[in-house]
Amino acid sequence: MERTDLPFENNRYIFDNAELNDGIYLSVRFSGVSGCSRVDVSVDKPENYILSMSVIGYHGFPEKDIAHIRIEGLTGTHTLYLKPHGHLKILAVELNETNPVPEYIPVPDDAILDMQTSSWSAVDELDRKVADIEDVRGYRSDRKVGIFYWSWRDAHSHLEPVNVSQVMRDTPGAEYNENHPAWGKDRATQAFWNEPLYGYYLNRDP
Repeated sequence: MERTDLPFENNRYIFDNAELNDGIYLSVRFSGVSGCSRVDVSVDKPENYILSMSVIGYHGFPEKDIAHIRIEGLTGTHTLYLKPHGHLKILAVELNETNPVPEYIPVPDDAILDMQTSSWSAVDELDRKVADIEDVRGYRSDRKVGIFYWSWRDAHSHLEPVNVSQVMRDTPGAEYNENHPAWGKDRATQAFWNEPLYGYYLNRDP
């Protein structure tokens, strides 16, 4: 059953009388986030931190502002302390025995549209033109293809960059531990798969 009446004390929402089973899912509906944030979860005492829940807010789509996380190793009746970061406000919480996220169903091949990307052209703010099909011609064994992309949609100028490749190489124990200190203090970081050729950037850069 969804709970919407959580008291808020000392910058934490208090979810009391939470009936937990090993592997239960905690769902949190929230507001006040456009982009990424997180909720720190403690059990029975505020200082008994157990995990962090990553959340992504979708501006203009409040029905999407819900996050889920699996809690392992706890059974019985407990009190959960939920500490939001930034302007995040928790609207409701719920516990589920099964994964509330719908199973992924791949798009059928016949429903995939050919966007004819080979016909696209582009020029950036420095008047650099992307090579088109006439420039590239056919396969050439003396050429290599480089792919440049990013998935960040905000200019997180206040965040410190983290080099994922370096962390994976130098700190193997961080791979499956999102709370490992290698990922940055208080998770106030922006992840890059590796350091770009011209250094770390903001997506407002030209």
